[in-house]
Amino acid sequence: MSKGVIKSLIVAVALTIGGCLIFMMAIGLGGAGFGILSSSDYETVTHKAENDFDSIVIDEAASTVWIRDPETSVDVGAIAKGYATEQVAKWLEKQDIYCALLNVGGNVRAAGKKPDGTPWTVGLENPQDVETDYLAYLSLANEALVTSGSYQRYYIVDGKSYHHIIHPDTLMPAEGYLAVSVVCHDSGLGDALSTALFCMSIEEGKALVATLDGVAVSWVTSDGKQTVSDGWNNYVKD
Repeated sequence: MSKGVIKSLIVAVALTIGGCLIFMMAIGLGGAGFGILSSSDYETVTHKAENDFDSIVIDEAASTVWIRDPETSVDVGAIAKGYATEQVAKWLEKQDIYCALLNVGGNVRAAGKKPDGTPWTVGLENPQDVETDYLAYLSLANEALVTSGSYQRYYIVDGKSYHHIIHPDTLMPAEGYLAVSVVCHDSGLGDALSTALFCMSIEEGKALVATLDGVAVSWVTSDGKQTVSDGWNNYVKD
């Protein structure tokens, strides 16, 4: 596991005030498979999650990461794909390649512009009609568009849908949104923000975004309504 992605994840958690859940403990779910937390399991996990940042030891000289607590592991799912996408974009720049569009499933990164010098056009899926409809078309040049959603990765138990974005306070799937999309200049940051914002109210999210330069957000609530932050419409094509 890259020390770079671990450092980025810790920064992301601090930036979003714990909006990304990164600590995972084995708590009697039998390893593989699905399970629902009991109240006692919930207390155990939340206590450990609140106190386990000191368990992570990053050795810059050796380029290693060590976790002191043997019962703790780190889940980098909230940022790993975005971080990897950003590293590819930076590698392309080092190769003097300034004309590429990376699509890594929910993470799109424009490296430069199209060969004709115009921005790339990227469609934003409508989570209620992913096959035929788009909410908007965005113009991107050296930006990333990252979406976290509850409409693609999920399973159903007793008629209730459970998706993969876990709220750090409840340790259950976050509720309220179908999709949260972020435009910014770093795909790793976009990945972390889209996950964290999925676990915040729109008001809290807007307040956070207002403190960040070059970040714009779209929220699609469970009823299909879209709300956007300041700056979002700057990227939307007419």
